[in-house]
Amino acid sequence: MVLPFFLLSSEHLFLAAVFLSLKTITKMLKFKLKQDREKKFMADLKRIYKANNKELAAEELDILAATWNDSYPIVIKSWRSNWERLSRYFKYPEDIRRIIYTAKYH
Repeated sequence: MVLPFFLLSSEHLFLAAVFLSLKTITKMLKFKLKQDREKKFMADLKRIYKANNKELAAEELDILAATWNDSYPIVIKSWRSNWERLSRYFKYPEDIRRIIYTAKYH
């Protein structure tokens, strides 16, 4: 049976408030940890397409896979299975590559 809040004792209200606060803090921490993890992943991913050449990019992809495959297996698999097509990007000079990876596609 659920009692209306005005029938609960002050101790019960305090405990409920503490529980809700802890639950909110836990959710916020999980969200923040997820954001931080995703930022780290994206920073590691950038190392691939900012590499100086295809060979260094392939090494960075190996590092990315070793670090993140458990968390992002679909992304790693996609990069690996499309590597020949994706790595054509390195045939362009760095100035052109920078334009490509900073362009906003809508």
